[in-house]
Amino acid sequence: MKKEALILAILLIHLAVAEDVRVYNIEIEIFKNETVKINQIKAIVGKLSDFPSLPTGYTIQLHSPSKTLWKANLPVKFYINLEGAGRIDLEKAVISMNIPYFSDAKAVAIYHGEKQIASFELKDFVCNKNNICELGENAVNCQEDCGKRRYIYLFFIFGILLSTLLAYTIIKLMSSKHS
Repeated sequence: MKKEALILAILLIHLAVAEDVRVYNIEIEIFKNETVKINQIKAIVGKLSDFPSLPTGYTIQLHSPSKTLWKANLPVKFYINLEGAGRIDLEKAVISMNIPYFSDAKAVAIYHGEKQIASFELKDFVCNKNNICELGENAVNCQEDCGKRRYIYLFFIFGILLSTLLAYTIIKLMSSKHS
């Protein structure tokens, strides 16, 4: 009884302490024939999903242009057990998860054992190409909205501020000469 109470207390503390962070929300379908369908990838604010600690044969990895940023086992099962009906085999496993957000993440890859069975560029899902650098978009995964063009706007704003300061200084000097 004490052991169960301790486990419950630890679980409740974990849930209470877990805070919302920026994550990629991903919904995928993995088929028995080793094909993968991505239904959704979007950046949101939420909690990270729990992943199996023991190997399942399937993993998900998040890659930057130069390295693996994060890796986890996927909870893939091609069956369900129904009480009274027994085991029902499935052709696909549907998984919805929140994985960590990294500003330098470029792609998500799915592996079955050592074999990569799918890879998806984040920009194909996260970047909405509306010229506004939004949640989840950055210069790595959304060059169109957050790339070099953004600096043009900063130079434009700096130019306006500099021109305003120069005009103010000239007006101040001219008004002090007339006094």
